[in-house]
Amino acid sequence: MAITGCAGPGKRHYHTMGNERMSRNDEYLIQTNLAEYMTLQYPRTLFHSDMSGIRLTIGQAVKVKKIQGGRAFPDWQILEARGGYIGFLLELKTSRDEVYTKSGEMRQGRSYQHIHEQADMLAHLYGLGYWADWGFGFDDARQKVDWYLAQQPTKIFKVGSGKLIG
Repeated sequence: MAITGCAGPGKRHYHTMGNERMSRNDEYLIQTNLAEYMTLQYPRTLFHSDMSGIRLTIGQAVKVKKIQGGRAFPDWQILEARGGYIGFLLELKTSRDEVYTKSGEMRQGRSYQHIHEQADMLAHLYGLGYWADWGFGFDDARQKVDWYLAQQPTKIFKVGSGKLIG
């Protein structure tokens, strides 16, 4: 599936992969395009992307693993409370086929164990009050970002003050 999309009508077109099937490492390209899109469209919104899709040496991978809070943490985070949620989290995939079969069932088997861990993490985070879902390619992720940021800010209390903010 090719990455498509633009920052606005006639403004900017993002990098594409032509008609080639995207590989696992092309998740980095989705993250790069999403970061550029958010920087242009939502310059005051705080977001964070993890290092998935970036090739690391074994030594670097060991160091990164030691400082992470666990496995299966979503790739994309928006640090704004909106629509009754306390934040926005996406697990990015190049296509829906990475997670689901054509019949809509989650893929099974040992090679898909990490997908199940990610699904469990998304469900757990949703239960904690985050909006958490899959982002299948750039267009799907962008549409979910736009939807989330169009929601009304969630009213929250400032820690330690008891004052309502937002």
